[in-house]
Amino acid sequence: MFRLPFAAGAVFSASMLDTLLYQAFVKDYVITFVRLLLGIDQAPGSGFLTSVSPYLVLV
Repeated sequence: MFRLPFAAGAVFSASMLDTLLYQAFVKDYVITFVRLLLGIDQAPGSGFLTSVSPYLVLV
């Protein structure tokens, strides 16, 4: 169970898709939540992704 494809997230489960589709039908917020997790949408006030240089020198 703890093999490289599982750890890398390369395995897809059909039962997971069935569960997600059912939850999206029953609960309206699931679609918005998944879109936020995937980075498709951005919630107001959630900030943004950025990168910080490790060589930043404060003067």
